Amino acid sequence: MSLHHSSVNAGERLKILDVLRGFALMGIFAANVYIFDLESLSEVEDSFEALAVGLADIPFLVFTSVFILNKMMALFSMLFGAGILLLAERLEARKEASLNIHYTRNGILAVVGLIHGLLWFGDVLLIYALCAFVLFPLRRWSSRSFVYSVQCCGSLCSPPVTGLVHLG
Repeated sequence: MSLHHSSVNAGERLKILDVLRGFALMGIFAANVYIFDLESLSEVEDSFEALAVGLADIPFLVFTSVFILNKMMALFSMLFGAGILLLAERLEARKEASLNIHYTRNGILAVVGLIHGLLWFGDVLLIYALCAFVLFPLRRWSSRSFVYSVQCCGSLCSPPVTGLVHLG
């Protein structure tokens, strides 16, 4: 069984996704640049407390809080999922084995994430790979199925929260 497949030609590539991916990565970099030199996650809170904020820093902090923190990670996560769906769709349209290619690519991502996690505490590559392993078989589910599944998981994980979620 060969994992060789043809790459996407320039006409098929969605350049806007590449631009958004780059934009999201730069935002994630901007949000995390101050913790790159820290040794562990426990030092993050101390670095926030030691952060001297002057009058000139306030516009930057407001901009960062409103437009960058967590928004870029959410955007990048959505683009990661969209990339999985687009790749599977294109491979299946060509009658190629999307399952093998998906799990091989994300297996490599998991290994890179494991190695990177040994070097730096803030690695998310392994998390992305594990999510991709779980979510790939669910790619054909309807939105309604996802909503019901989330509600079921929520009711199993935290009964008080499920009272706040209503399906209409």
